[in-house]
Amino acid sequence: MGHAATEPMIFVTGASRSGTTMVTTILDKHSRIAGLREMQFFGEFCDPRRDPPSRRIDARDAIATLFARQERGILAGERGRSSDPDVERLVRELPAEAGAAEIFAATVARFAARAGKAVPCEQTPRNIYYARALLDWYPAARFVHLFRDPRGVMASQKFRWQRRSLMADPSQMSRRQQIRTWVNYHPYTVAQLWNVATGLALELEGHPRVHLLRLEDLLREPEARVRALCEFLGVDFEPAMLDVEHVNSSYVSTREAARGFSLAPIDAWRSKLSTDECALINRRCGRLMKRLGYQPEPATLSRLGAVTFGGRYLLHLLGAALVNPGRLWIQARGVLAAAGGRSRAVQGTVAAASPDSDSDEQNDGHLVRVFGLPCADAPLPAAARDLVACAAAGRPRRVVFVNAHSMNVAARDARLRRALHDADVVYADGVGMAIAARLQGERLRHNVNGTDLFPHLCREAAAAGVPLALLGASPGVTEACVRVLAERHPSLDVAFAHHGYFDESETERIVAALNRSGAGILLVAMGVPRQEIWIMEHAARLEIPVLMGVGGLFDFVSGRVPRAPAAVRRLHLEWLFRLAMEPRRLFGRYVIGNPVFLTRAFRYAVTGQLTSPDSTEATSR
Repeated sequence: MGHAATEPMIFVTGASRSGTTMVTTILDKHSRIAGLREMQFFGEFCDPRRDPPSRRIDARDAIATLFARQERGILAGERGRSSDPDVERLVRELPAEAGAAEIFAATVARFAARAGKAVPCEQTPRNIYYARALLDWYPAARFVHLFRDPRGVMASQKFRWQRRSLMADPSQMSRRQQIRTWVNYHPYTVAQLWNVATGLALELEGHPRVHLLRLEDLLREPEARVRALCEFLGVDFEPAMLDVEHVNSSYVSTREAARGFSLAPIDAWRSKLSTDECALINRRCGRLMKRLGYQPEPATLSRLGAVTFGGRYLLHLLGAALVNPGRLWIQARGVLAAAGGRSRAVQGTVAAASPDSDSDEQNDGHLVRVFGLPCADAPLPAAARDLVACAAAGRPRRVVFVNAHSMNVAARDARLRRALHDADVVYADGVGMAIAARLQGERLRHNVNGTDLFPHLCREAAAAGVPLALLGASPGVTEACVRVLAERHPSLDVAFAHHGYFDESETERIVAALNRSGAGILLVAMGVPRQEIWIMEHAARLEIPVLMGVGGLFDFVSGRVPRAPAAVRRLHLEWLFRLAMEPRRLFGRYVIGNPVFLTRAFRYAVTGQLTSPDSTEATSR
């Protein structure tokens, strides 16, 4: 990197509406610090989490964009590139090999020099997504991160679209921007983004070049907090820094150029938020709120509130994708990357379930909680090795695969819910579970479904000498499945095979035959919820260590039902292929069931409940 990238620089970050503009305005009052507008450079021109600082970008385009944003603000700056002659001069001064890091540093340094100051201070809230990388990119840079009560953040976001009527220069926000700002608001999104920003900042607590500050403390003790901030930055305190005008407020008119520090924003949320919004914040943000000293107040989410939030969320996503797809994509990447990192940090690498270990956690993966179920997020080969190792060691394992359909059934079937929660190993199957995990602030890296797992399981079982038992499907299908396995895996021992169309009077005979078979793994293909309930009810009498429900697996293996082409599966559209093959049977499961599942996933993310509190507990027959 060039010389510009090693010069002092300040990044002010926080969840959006946390006071980043106020702090930048305070710092701009200092004789050495130039407070800049929001640049939004990182995430748009480069992503420091995956790009090197030398990443090549169009220097002229980037610099002209940043100049426009510095001249007119981020909202007005979207209308075009700057024609300032200094853009061309700066482009010519940069080395031909200058990468993204040097281009940004040189541009903000130029802004500071034009203001007659030495240190640029940039205020893009989402730069907290890239803080660790930026601290490496810029060895002299410092971060100031603002915390704010998420209820205050949500109230400010809720009314942000009205800010145009409060601004000293309403032209800074166009009518289009008003609409975009209104569409971008949803309580769940605000809470989730606050969680991400706050969690990432707390991971940096104690870093010598990171200063954490609560907005409420700044408003209550402005001089003490600004003095501490100056000490962190290595500059002298200047009294002029306390003469700050109100800017960017969602509550206070800035037409009158109000000045000073007001305590009003601290509790303004009380008259702005509904009980449902407060309850959602408690659910999504409560743990981090307590850690920061923000005490949640009792609030219960109403049933109507959960339904309303769910319906509005779909409209919110659609509207945001239409009017501001770039911002939506950047935020989504930031949230998902942070969620993945948080899952790995919290769960860690899980110990292998080896023959001499009694752990039920999966090797080469970690546990991700989805709908309260600890899903083993492991690659298919590792999952197969683990299950065969349990079978060879005689260690009992009840295995379930959970997908959108099974969760829909579990929502109305108490016995299936019990079977899922009592299982030893849970695998998340399908894109629906991945979406649910993301809504709940987690990330699943692997899709572990029975059909894709089965070939790995057969190879591992054949190599380890572990016999399989097959129970389920229609008469003739199980036998066809055995013939296919004999061709594909000649050394695999299928010790037992029986269809699933038997009545209760035959159960004792089948259980006895299974126990005599010497099988190490039993695959039950009876469909949801019958297979999970059958395994749960008979597990104590079965002497086979590993028991798992596999749905329509035997139909696929035997060839009775065709599998979707690999390209379709890669696009996560296998459900659509299956619907086309069996529209009458699967219409309710997919066309009706998928939207119902998404609604349930969102409700769980908000309330922590799969079923409505007043729902009737139904049972399967």
